[in-house]
Order: sequence, then C-alpha cells, then structure tokens
Amino acid sequence: MSNEDQELLRKVTLELLCNCKPVPRQSRTIIREVRKEVLFDVAEADLLSALVFLRGFGLVTMTYDKLGSSQWWAITSEGVLAVERAL
Repeated sequence: MSNEDQELLRKVTLELLCNCKPVPRQSRTIIREVRKEVLFDVAEADLLSALVFLRGFGLVTMTYDKLGSSQWWAITSEGVLAVERAL
C-alpha cells in the first residue's frame, strides 16, 4: 500500500468513526464501510495499522468487550475536532 493510500485510509476511517459517534465499532464493521469509500483493496491488517496509528495520536480509542476479547473502536473528542477542522 502506498503512502498516499495509507493516508487516505486513515482519513476515511476517522471520518467513518466520526459519522457513527459515539457508537464503538468492531474492525470488521469498519472495514466493510471503508471498502465502500476507497478505490483500492484494504486488508484487515492495513485497517488495524491505521486504527493503531490514529490511537497513537489520541484520535480514537480501543476497548475490549467485557465478556471476551473483541476490540471496539470509537472516535475521541480530539478525533471529532480533527475531522471538523479539516472540513
């Protein structure tokens, strides 16, 4: 995946999470929605890499399901501001 594709993947992922706030999503749900928005193939590993990158900047959070190991991703207030300021 090119650097430009990685950047677009991060932006699209952040925007999708912003549009569904405050409801956390699993990566498998996010990837289905992302694939509708981009013109290149997105592997689950690419999406997880983008989510970890966004979490490093405090734009998204990840929590585990209390009854298992499912990861749930949600946008933070900082993430919402980042999306709003980009518009």
